[in-house]
Amino acid sequence: IICVKALIVDTISEDKLMLDEACKTVDYDNMLMNTNTIQRSWYLHGNSTKECSLESSTCRTMAHVVLRAAAVGTDPMDTIKGGGEFSVDGGLTWTSVGGQGLMFENQMVLHTDGQLYQGSNWGFDQVSPYREEEDNHDICWRVWVTNTNTGSRPQYVEMGD
Repeated sequence: IICVKALIVDTISEDKLMLDEACKTVDYDNMLMNTNTIQRSWYLHGNSTKECSLESSTCRTMAHVVLRAAAVGTDPMDTIKGGGEFSVDGGLTWTSVGGQGLMFENQMVLHTDGQLYQGSNWGFDQVSPYREEEDNHDICWRVWVTNTNTGSRPQYVEMGD
């Protein structure tokens, strides 16, 4: 049996709310994971925005990309790291300036393929000079992952169509 209890604290008023304990009986056989056999990752969802101020002659470009990645090695919970690049000119040039690295979201997802995937996100936040010629370009991104325990080569995340 696994039980959890949560405490929520309002940081302004310091009010506290203790949630009821929740318990779940877990079959021991389901607590052990086999090693993943396929190193795979995929794009789950993301969004981006570019807001410009003519008054300050600057633009702020931001993105948040969520993905799933399966580590192959001795443990499906091996440390996965990564990063990414983005383009504000429709993919002609790429940069990682303003990138915030791959962040583990404390999510482990058992997929229908039987593998255990780690939930992660990558994002960027960049302020740059306003350029009128860049007004109508898409914001593109590409994200890569690597298993730091096995030293696997970085692989770009499958983004789909």
